[in-house]
Order: sequence, then structure tokens, then C-alpha cells
Amino acid sequence: MMRSSRWPHSKIKNLEIRFKSPVTSHAVRGKSIRFACPFVLAFLASVSGCAGRPDSPLNVSPTNVTLGSDSSSAAIQLQQDLNHLFGDTSAPPAIWGVHVRSLDRNQTLYSLNSRTLLIPASTLKLVTLAAAVEQLGWDFTFDTRLIATGPIKDGILNGDLIVQGSGDPTIDNENTLFTDWAKTLRTTGITRITGRLIGDDRAMDAGATWPGSRLGNGWSWDDLIFGFAAPSSALTYHENVVHLIITPGPAAGRTPSAYIKESASGLKLVNRTVTSPPHSESSLRLLRLPGQATLELRGAIPIDAEPIRLSVSVDDPTLFFLRAFHHTLLREGIEVMGDTVDIDDIDSDTILQSEENGQLLLDHHSPPLSELAISMMKRSQNLYAETIFRALGDKHGRTLGNGQTIVRELLQTWSIETDQFIILDGSGLSRYNYITPEALVRVLEHVRLNPRSATIFEATLPVAGQDGTLAHRMKGTKATGNARAKTGTMSNVSGLSGFVYTRDGEKLVFAILVNNYKSQSSAITRVIDQAVEQLAGFAR
Repeated sequence: MMRSSRWPHSKIKNLEIRFKSPVTSHAVRGKSIRFACPFVLAFLASVSGCAGRPDSPLNVSPTNVTLGSDSSSAAIQLQQDLNHLFGDTSAPPAIWGVHVRSLDRNQTLYSLNSRTLLIPASTLKLVTLAAAVEQLGWDFTFDTRLIATGPIKDGILNGDLIVQGSGDPTIDNENTLFTDWAKTLRTTGITRITGRLIGDDRAMDAGATWPGSRLGNGWSWDDLIFGFAAPSSALTYHENVVHLIITPGPAAGRTPSAYIKESASGLKLVNRTVTSPPHSESSLRLLRLPGQATLELRGAIPIDAEPIRLSVSVDDPTLFFLRAFHHTLLREGIEVMGDTVDIDDIDSDTILQSEENGQLLLDHHSPPLSELAISMMKRSQNLYAETIFRALGDKHGRTLGNGQTIVRELLQTWSIETDQFIILDGSGLSRYNYITPEALVRVLEHVRLNPRSATIFEATLPVAGQDGTLAHRMKGTKATGNARAKTGTMSNVSGLSGFVYTRDGEKLVFAILVNNYKSQSSAITRVIDQAVEQLAGFAR
């Protein structure tokens, strides 16, 4: 896991974004941000290289292909076809792990390195959601409360207003929900607050302010600056993401325009970019150290380039939330005379007194898990997964460590051996996560034990050729509108795991994990999709 005492700041490098050059890709909220090699480092790259690579990738061979329990001629032909696909020497060298079972017949159809521990990337969200359904239930919600610490008289709240969060990741646009909250306060007669606006984020990670507590163990340093690696918090606003807009200047040599769209970000932008001649290469570098609010932008953007929009994670989610809410209160005619502060900056005696004298003004509940899971799975939303993962430990404290404990205990009760998984976060961003394809399949088989719950679960998954992260994959094939599966993508890692019906209407569950390839992900993705298409076309 990350060790804060070993962060060698003197060796931190910049992250460089290039266009019109060889690239690798990171999936970000349904889009793709492309980073140039070899300048892909925002922070020391070595921490993300913890997963060791064997001298040579595992190939399809008699030692690692397990014959399916179905020995019919059709099944044998399917196994041979899949062996040929995964063993094709024209495909990029990689470690392949595959497990396919028939749910209707309770038979294994195909298995390749199925008990090999591999990095799952976002396919790990299947485990997070399955655990959440078991531990919390589909009706689980996050609540956010507004609490007054003093009496309200003649339109004046003589005390502080506390916003007490539990992790709701859906609080988004200040012109909607925050406006509704402000109007609710107005209906109670409040037009002025003599005290402070206080953010109580202690429900998650005990309100930790050090960034390592809000992030996942083993998250790559070069990811932390971007929106898809936003930190978790009991108070979350706008998915803890802001947008950096960069526009070329009026002439070559002039400074481009660069600004953060959200005024409440708390980030300080230092713009050291320059406008370059037409048709030149864009080269932008971003740097923000963990725990710091200064965002430095360097490099060049051609004068003929379109504006560039980048999603950037905020440094302090709690203060980001409070600043945005404070702005809405003022706009709606409610004056806050005191400061905007995190509850961690208030002495314990004052906190105790506030808790004893607090008056609940509003209790807002998020949509239920059944709705949250749709965004989490179809968009592969990492913040949702991390928040839900921490909520698993609700009875013992919503922390990353308690989430890990709950998942480990649940998997064991589902007859999944502890040597088949290492799970350290909920989103799959960590390169310290490992799981076997067989374990993923067993998780999905467990989900199927409750038919009603299974229907809700499957409805959250992307549908091939139709929506989510599979919207543009397997179009025009027998898998289109048929296969429902969770994708997983990070540098040198790809995966897909879910369900598909065969040509005969037989339901299959599958897990495909691919690690340690050097090529672009698109070449690996094509092979994965072809495998699922073969399953969809299988007939007895």
C-alpha cells in the first residue's frame, strides 16, 4: 500500500499530455484521455509498477487450459475455437485468464489460467456491488443532514449551521439540490446565520484530511490529479471534480487562456503555457502534489487547436462542498456571517456542545443503491464504487480497511478461497488488486442465487453495442443487446466479465482478464470481443 513517509517529492516528475503522437489510454467517465509515452508520469512512476511481470507471458498450452466438464462435440469445438483465438501468435503477447460456465447446466465450458491471480481493473466493481447488495441491500441510501446549533428567532440562526454527510456521491449541481436546501431553510424563517458553516465529514474515514486516507491503496501517482481518481469524502460535491479549460492565445508566443470552471474548487492555477504556431504538436504538463492545492500547467498549445477540457480532482472535497453551498445560500438570500470550516478545525468541546444542542433542519437521502449502481457500473464511476466500498463497514466505521475486511469475509462465505483474491479498493484503480477469473465467475454465480436481486444486478451492467462502456463494442454481432458485462481498462490491463446468452438461449457466465501486454488496448479488446461473440454464437 502507499506509505506516506516514503513519498520522495524531490523525484516527482511532470505529467505530459501530447496529441498526434503514440499514446496509451485511460478510460475516464465514458471518454478517453490520451497520454503520451514516455512522458506519462505525473508522479513517481515506480509506485505503479508493483505488479511483477513474468519473463514470458502465459500462452494457451495443455498445462494451463482446463478441459470443460461438458465433453459434447459442440463444447469441444467451442474450446478449440477459443484456444485458437487466445493462442493466435499474431495477437499481442499477454497473460490471458478466462473462465466460462453454463448457468443452466452448471457446467464449465472453458477455462484458461482460471486460477491465476490477475489485476482486474474495473471488473472489480462486480465484487464491490455484489458485496454491497449482500451487506447493505438495494434500498440502502446515504443521508446528509443540516443541523442548527442555536435558536432561530426573527429570521436569525444564532449559532452555526452544520452540514453532516455520510458519503452521498450524487450531490451535484448547486443550482438544483443546494437551491432546494436553501429554500427549505428560508421556509423555516432563516435569512441570516450568525455563526459558521461547518462541514462534518467524520462519518467516512473519520474525516481524515491526509490524502492517503481518501484514496485507494496502490493508486498510481500519475492518476491522482485527474477526475477519475477523485478522493472520497463524507461530503462530496460534483463528484469531487472540476474542469480545466485551456484555449490558445490570439497569436503564437502569447499566453493561452486557462481557467478552472468551478469557482469553488479551492485549487490555485498557475499557468505557464504558451501558444505555439499552427499545426505544431500540443504538449501540456500538469502537476499537483498530493495534499496541495496548487495546480501548475506548463507546455504549449497550437494556435489552431480546439479548446482542451480536462477533468481534475479537487484537493479538499469537504471545503469544495462547503464553498459551493455557501455561494448558493448567499444567492438565495441567506447571509452567513462566520467562516466556512471543516469540523476537524474546531475544538472538541465546541463539537460536543453542538451535538448536544443541535436541531435537525433537513435530512436528505440519496437515491437507493439500485440507482447508484447504474451509474457506478455503466459509467464505471470510480468515486461511487469507493464510497460504497467504505459504506460496507458501516457498523464498524466507514473506512477503507473495514470495507476490505467485509469483502474478504463475504467472499469466504461464498466458498471463494482467500488465495484467489487480494482486494484493497472498491473501484479497481489499485494495481495491488488481484483476483482469479474463476473467483469473478463465482461471485456472479452467487448473485444469481436470488433471482429478483439478480435481475436488478444485471440491469446495472453495460449492454454490448447499446449503452455504458460497451456502447460501441460488439455492434452488429450476436452479442449486441445480449451480453451484459463489466469492463475493466487501465494501462496494460483489460477485462470483461458478465453474462451472455448462446444461440440456443443457454445462459453463460464468463470472466476474461488480460494483463502484461505492451500493445494498445484496442488490439486486446478486439480479441476479448471476439471471444464473447463466439459464446453468443455457440449452439448445442
